[in-house]
Amino acid sequence: MGIRKSGLFFMATIMIVAVLFCGLNEEVLAQGNSGGNTSGGGSSMGGGTVGGGTLWATSGNPGTDPALNFIGTTDNVDLVIKTNSDEKLRVTSDGNVGIGTTSAPAEKLDVNGSIKVDSVNEIETVDGDTKVLVHDTDNVIKYKSVLTLSLQGPAGAAGADGDQGPEGPQGAIGPQGIQGSQGPQGPVGPQGAQGSVGPQGGQGPKGDTGDTGPQGQSAPSGFSIVGATETAPPGYTYTGLAFTAYDTGAQSVEQWTAKAPMPTARYNSGVGVVNNRIYVIGGTDGSSNTSNANEEYDPATDSWTTKSPVPTTRSNSSVSVVNNRIYAIGGYHYEYEYDYDNQVSIKNESYPVAATEEYNPATDSWTTQSPMPTARYIHSVSVVNNRIYAIGGYTWDNTSYTLLDANEEYDPATGSWIVKSPMPTARYYHSASVVNNRIYAIGGYTWDNTISKSLDVNEEYDPNADTWTTRSPMPTDRYVAGVGVLNNKIYVIGGYHYYYDSDTYPDNYEYYVTDTNEEYDPATGSWTTKSPMPTARYYHTVSVLGNKTYAIGGYYDDGNGNYGLLNSNEEYSITSAAVTMYIHQKD
Repeated sequence: MGIRKSGLFFMATIMIVAVLFCGLNEEVLAQGNSGGNTSGGGSSMGGGTVGGGTLWATSGNPGTDPALNFIGTTDNVDLVIKTNSDEKLRVTSDGNVGIGTTSAPAEKLDVNGSIKVDSVNEIETVDGDTKVLVHDTDNVIKYKSVLTLSLQGPAGAAGADGDQGPEGPQGAIGPQGIQGSQGPQGPVGPQGAQGSVGPQGGQGPKGDTGDTGPQGQSAPSGFSIVGATETAPPGYTYTGLAFTAYDTGAQSVEQWTAKAPMPTARYNSGVGVVNNRIYVIGGTDGSSNTSNANEEYDPATDSWTTKSPVPTTRSNSSVSVVNNRIYAIGGYHYEYEYDYDNQVSIKNESYPVAATEEYNPATDSWTTQSPMPTARYIHSVSVVNNRIYAIGGYTWDNTSYTLLDANEEYDPATGSWIVKSPMPTARYYHSASVVNNRIYAIGGYTWDNTISKSLDVNEEYDPNADTWTTRSPMPTDRYVAGVGVLNNKIYVIGGYHYYYDSDTYPDNYEYYVTDTNEEYDPATGSWTTKSPMPTARYYHTVSVLGNKTYAIGGYYDDGNGNYGLLNSNEEYSITSAAVTMYIHQKD
């Protein structure tokens, strides 16, 4: 969530109430609504049943009783506000509120977009302790004591380029700094400084950390407050001075941590996140048979729980989440049994799957839904505006094998499938993520008459326009990588690099598993290499929960004859410890 000015979330709640009163027609039922669909020009909700309630006029209502007169639902379902048939706001039955979200809100207030908040006190004084408003490392806006912060004068710019070094967490600080013994705790990692500081001009591009400059100008006597922006509140003037505040309890900028392993080692699984829990579904087990396992991971307790198995045993399925329901779509079914005593095969089944099955974590139950038009596996699925897009993949019909560019849209609300514009590059084993309602299909695998290879392709799909655009290629071509989105940036983690040319084999033949972690910023079209995953792997799952990413399961191969299934679970986190504060003096 972008914040243009630090503030308190109760302001966002006021905005939500305003939205609830916008776009309604002449009058609505004022005692809640149940069981129905609100049509665009109707005078009451709930299918037209008044139910003894009072009609609510949009021009004002005297003598209301909040216990009886309200806008909402009475049957434990979500309240949704739409414009132009697209969902803009949702209040869930458990009290969570989402604005602009593409799935049910997971927090009391979940906003996808920017919030502008005006007229907020940026400083509080409690028992003589001055506290300022900061955006803390846990993504919560809170007041923090200035006793935990350190000051740095504006003239103390570091290095020739004026920016912190890209890999310099917790570096040393020169003796000239204000409060020299405490210091600002050195530059922070690749996130660098928080932009330009005051009138000194913008900071340079991530140069090496230089010697600390001479001591900057001290804060003027009598200054009263600090704020999160250069804009001073009424009665104050910005002094031109700023300092960097550090949270002394913050973690490193990038960190990998081993967590509780998954109970069932497997690869080629699907994964979904609902209510802060991760669900790993299906896959391939140690006997190479497809699995129906469904295991839930709770990061808060670092524990796993076995849940109801998926009805259709499969691997290479793709999983997505809409309105707290998990959808397992497509995949590959394989079962093989062999009687070694009699040297005969007992069972040998393999085929692509079209099945769509819905899982409700709240009831731990599965429901069969409309099958996908094109039976396939090792495809991707992504969600935009509560619709699921199944893209690419691989299939066969007992006579031929086909790489797919197919793009099919599924609407869980109606159970219907629609064919959309195909992906420009037919492929499978690619990764797909959503940023700002755009789908990014990255990497994958392809072949022609002589060459088989992993891909660096990056193609963007706009569901609203039903169009594709080629974007900056991934630095490391690979397939079966894990992918996740954090702070509107895409992280492609692990995977398998492969190149084979039958005409020049063995000269042009290479393959290896990678631990590579590369970040893509759709806003700039740029790629950045990040901290590698501890366990190089492929066929694994990646999930994002809060500001942490989890890489689970998969397959390893060190190239020296050591290979096998994984049940490991590794957590990746990125945190920023610094925030720039500005000094304002009383007029």
